Amino acid sequence: MIANPTTLILGAGASKPFGYPTGAELRQQIIDRLGLNYDASDYQELLDRFRWSLVSSIDAFLAEKENQHLSDVGRVAIVAALHQVEHQSQTGDWYELLFNAIRGRSSSERSDPVRVITFNYDRSLEHFIFHAFKNAYHLSDEDALGLFDQSIEVIHVYGDIGALPELEPTEKTARPYGENLTPEGYVTASKRIEIIERAETSPMFKRAREAIVDAQFLGILGFGYDQTNVANLDLRHLANEKRAFSTGFNLGYGMRGWIRRMGLGDVFIGRETEDVRAFLHNSGFLQWANTPGKTPREMQESIYHYFENKALRVPYW
Repeated sequence: MIANPTTLILGAGASKPFGYPTGAELRQQIIDRLGLNYDASDYQELLDRFRWSLVSSIDAFLAEKENQHLSDVGRVAIVAALHQVEHQSQTGDWYELLFNAIRGRSSSERSDPVRVITFNYDRSLEHFIFHAFKNAYHLSDEDALGLFDQSIEVIHVYGDIGALPELEPTEKTARPYGENLTPEGYVTASKRIEIIERAETSPMFKRAREAIVDAQFLGILGFGYDQTNVANLDLRHLANEKRAFSTGFNLGYGMRGWIRRMGLGDVFIGRETEDVRAFLHNSGFLQWANTPGKTPREMQESIYHYFENKALRVPYW
């Protein structure tokens, strides 16, 4: 749990430290047939047309009505590329910072679960946080699940690549993190992925928008500000009156200006060299969010005050 209502929005950059590809890297992996030897007749059409389309992401390609007949094989290709990452050795990276902000049991000062809106299909966040609770407090799966549910809500707006049995024990298709997949398993996992162009009626996006509205502290991590995703979240409207705090890894000055002009005028954007962990550490976002009674305005003003006293340029432009 956390002291103040807090929502995080995660893009591909948030899963990058755990070995998962960015959108551009996933595109190349699918074209290179990485992790998949598939005989479906549509598979070669997907590879050929996706390669020459120059569409930047597999999601955007499959969302076009002319490509909807390739949706099934495209989702299988996504599962194949992402599933193999689960076998790699991974560390806690910024999940460690998040866990230590939310760990502990409920109290009068810690009553809100962190709500996480993720555009990523991978299951690494749930896997790491669940097992962190289980091992930190020597809990059974049942008790760890109870504490997990009290502390964090994960909203996969475009679905995921499989249910985790420790989180969904009654789901028949659930499989452990890192377990090998059969050819049939790829197909089963792919059915949990949603290919959506506009999401006005999507239940998951409805929950995501509610999480933004309810947030006092809004963190945007590893997010590329794709216009479709921004529109699906209705960020221009819902976050217009909020002070948001965003990573800015590899975001150039033009993109920073565009983000402000699209209606997020009060967003703090981190340095171009800061990944998610560095941004959370340097900005103190989770510490502010976890201090009872603190506000985003206080956080923003304190950062400005610090740099003014040091006669330095505020880096979070």
